[in-house]
Amino acid sequence: MPSKDLHERSREIGQALKAACLRAGKSIRQASAFLGTSRERYTGFESDKVYLSPVEAEVLASYLGISEHEFFPHGLNADPQEIVVSALPGQTLHIRVNVEANAETQSELGTGTEHRDAKSGEQG
Repeated sequence: MPSKDLHERSREIGQALKAACLRAGKSIRQASAFLGTSRERYTGFESDKVYLSPVEAEVLASYLGISEHEFFPHGLNADPQEIVVSALPGQTLHIRVNVEANAETQSELGTGTEHRDAKSGEQG
């Protein structure tokens, strides 16, 4: 993998980490203390100056409530065209699909939005 891709992925993971920290209402001090590292090193994770190890990512994901999808939007080995969503019976799911297409295929596909009721399967 070229180094540019490594830095880009590290930046994306850092952004996910920062967003989760804010969402969870945790300070940098709290998150770094939980991980057992310095605040400077922790801010390095968020700013792509320090790479996050897999073990650190797992610990922080649990602490901050980060989903696997936030760190790995296409899964580790998954086909980016297929995402499996698990739900309990009666649970409401809100799913947004972002399909990017070039201008040529966009005119062939159309640009409408489709809504489907999870219980009845009816389109709206």
